Amino acid sequence: MRKVSALLCFCSLWCCGAKTFAADKFQVQVVETSGSITISKLGGSVTASAKIILPNGDHADLFCNAIDGNCAKIDPSAPEKMRPDATTCSTFGDETICTTRDVGNFSATRKGNYLTIEAPNGKLRFKIVGSW
Repeated sequence: MRKVSALLCFCSLWCCGAKTFAADKFQVQVVETSGSITISKLGGSVTASAKIILPNGDHADLFCNAIDGNCAKIDPSAPEKMRPDATTCSTFGDETICTTRDVGNFSATRKGNYLTIEAPNGKLRFKIVGSW
């Protein structure tokens, strides 16, 4: 009987502890997102950035590099509702940059200076690099 009650006590503490350590989801507003592709004789690189507003009103600049994984420009959840001029692209030499404005609101989690945004194109992991 002691083993059963000890096991139940352990399980309840473990379950409660798991909730305490789980990252809480919150909504962020993605004001702007951009992606850059550079292709040269030495290879290519893909980077993405975003300007977001956190729930407390802080403005954060985000950045990721495809080398780190889970990095991409954030796709809008309803592209058919976007303004026709919401996305603009420019090419400078070997680099092409596409920027989309007023992307929408998305669920996110934060661990330190890293933010994971749940977008239509997957869970994207960015580093908070400053404010705007």
